[in-house]
This record gives sequence, C-alpha cells and structure tokens, in this order.
Amino acid sequence: LESGLISIARGLSTVLRTSRCMSDFVSVPLRRSLVVGITFFALVMSLGQALAGDSGSSNDNGTITGVVNANAPTINVADIRNTGNTTVTGTQLDVLSNYRFYLDVTESNGWASLRNVYVQLWFDLGTDTTTFATATAANNYRINVTYDNSAAQSSPTAGQWSVKAGNVALGAVVMNEIVASQEYAFQITFQLDAQIHQAQLPSAARNGGYSNAYSWNGQFTARDANGNLVTRQSDATSGDYYEFGVFQHTSVTLGGQNWAAGGVAPGASSQTGTVTVTHTSNANYKLHVYANGNLVSGTNTIAIGNVLALAAADLSDDLSSNTAFPGTGSGNPIYLMGSGATFHAFAPNTNSTATVVQFQINVPLGTPVGTYTATLVMTVQQQAPPTP
Repeated sequence: LESGLISIARGLSTVLRTSRCMSDFVSVPLRRSLVVGITFFALVMSLGQALAGDSGSSNDNGTITGVVNANAPTINVADIRNTGNTTVTGTQLDVLSNYRFYLDVTESNGWASLRNVYVQLWFDLGTDTTTFATATAANNYRINVTYDNSAAQSSPTAGQWSVKAGNVALGAVVMNEIVASQEYAFQITFQLDAQIHQAQLPSAARNGGYSNAYSWNGQFTARDANGNLVTRQSDATSGDYYEFGVFQHTSVTLGGQNWAAGGVAPGASSQTGTVTVTHTSNANYKLHVYANGNLVSGTNTIAIGNVLALAAADLSDDLSSNTAFPGTGSGNPIYLMGSGATFHAFAPNTNSTATVVQFQINVPLGTPVGTYTATLVMTVQQQAPPTP
C-alpha cells in the first residue's frame, strides 16, 4: 500500500510539472481535470484502505430480559379433624372438646415469601350466601385463626399461630417439614368455647358449594409477600365444601348452694344473701327457677308463695319486679331471663353469663319456730333450632 501511494504521488508531481509548461489555451481545462483526478484518486485510496482492513466478520450486542413472576402459595390439604385424625366436616362438633385444624402448605418461592395463613369459620345465619366478611362480626359467630410470618422467617414456628377473632382456644401446634423452607404440614389442636353458636347438622350434598342453611362454613387462605392470595373452600380429594354443625349446649352453675335468710319473727320478712348463677347457652334461651316444694321445718311449712325473687338483685336480667313463686314444681317457675312466651337473646361475644339472684321470705303470723328449707332448681332452657 505504501509503495502504491508513493507511485501515485510521484505521478501526480510529474503531471503538475508538465502542466506548468503547457500553453495558456489549455491551462484552465487542465487544472479542472487535475482537481477531478486528485479527488478521484483520494476516494479510491480511501475505499481501498477500508476494504484492506476488513476481518471478514462484524458484531453488535443487545440484551435479553425474562421476568420471573412469584408463584402463588398452594394449600395442598386443609381439613378439620378429630383427635383420631378423621375428618369432622359434614358432622356436628361439640363445644369444649378437642379437634384439630390440619393444613399442608407449599410456598415454592421460599417460606420467607409466605406472609399469612388464615383458618376462617363462620355461622351462615341461615343463608348459604353469607361469607366470612358478611357474617355478624361477633366472637360466637365467626372464628379467625392466623399464621403470621410478617418477619419473613424461612421456616415456621408454633408461636406464629394465634386467635385473631372468635371464642376458640388453641392447644398444641405440631409441625412437620415436608420440603425444607418450602412445604410444611400443621396440626393445630383447638376447642370451641361454650357459647359458639349452635348449628344444624349438614345433610345436603356439599360438592356444589355451601348448601346447608344454619350451619357453620369454613375456608383456608394463604397470602404471600407479592400479594398473591389463594383460598380453599372444599376438600382437594372429595370436593366437599367445609360445612359442619355444632351441638346444642347449655350449663348452669351456682356460685353457692344456699340462699340463707337471717332470723325473722312471724309477720315480718327477711332477705337472703345473693348467689351468682353462671349460665351458658349457644342459642336463644330462658333462665328460670322453680321450687320442688314448700319451705319445710319438720312437720311445719311455709307456702312457697311467700318467697319472692328480687328484681333489684341484678338489673341486667329480665325480672322487672319482685316476683313470687306461683306454686311448686317445674310448671311454676320464676323467669329470670326470657319469659313464658319469649326467649332471651343469645350472647354474641361472651363465653358465659353471670346473673345475681336474691330472694325474700315473708313469714306468716303464727308460723312455728324452726329452720325452714326448700330445694330450688335453676334451669337453662334453649330454644329449639330452626328448620333449614
């Protein structure tokens, strides 16, 4: 290339020297042709230099991008079981008895990505379309047991489970690792407290959705850090929706067995001490008291009509005035909650109700001296369940 350039330069120099010796009549055209010739050779030489440096290949670069979306959590198994590990969905549960929530959950993005698991149960209020969100927000109408992994731990602990709503008591939490940092199974022992609302035994087929009025419904939900939310409302194997009943439950306990009045002369009256009556019912009910017989001391009696329940003893009961026993036996009660025709409203939030009860004894003139005693029976009577 260098020798070629030198030769061309020498040639151009010779042409220039020759042009200076030519006559005037050819000077202008010759200069024009020389300019054109110089430009032509320069272009050719530039092109020849570029071609001579070509390696026979060329390249450029760009980027490829793929977005990996987080998988939603998977609830592989969810159930309510007895201590023998048999499902109890589709049956009736007893309050104050041990059962288990059973779950198997996978978080394929790593357990630290899982934020919550919710066990949600609710009484449907007689309408299958009732949801957890629309069920009456009261502790005896709905339950929420939650797993909270807001700290983004890479494996679960028992202490991350707690009751967020509902009168339910948690017991032991047993965890099994299926796939390290991804899949875990849980068995959570629980008890329904005494006034969890009574519910009917599911009888209709449950594969097509919640289909039994006045039952409890259930669902299991998992949420991850990316906002993915999955909910299971039916069993993965049978397809049955989570519905169950709750047996009727009532109880009554006296905080002392005796209503004792002080000494009183015939023609006067005396008030007894107070006794706190603790009672439970998981549906609307009546609380009443009746006397098995008259007050008796040996062969002497004071008719039971001389004994009155005092309205002022507890202002929260339904007794509006001092009320005497109308007679003896279960057919002649005094109603403390409810009445002969009506039931007292079920307690939506508490586990039990306490009612203070007090009596007054009127002693007729001529009553012989003695210690007079009668047996009083306190009864909780629950309203019959509605027909689905």
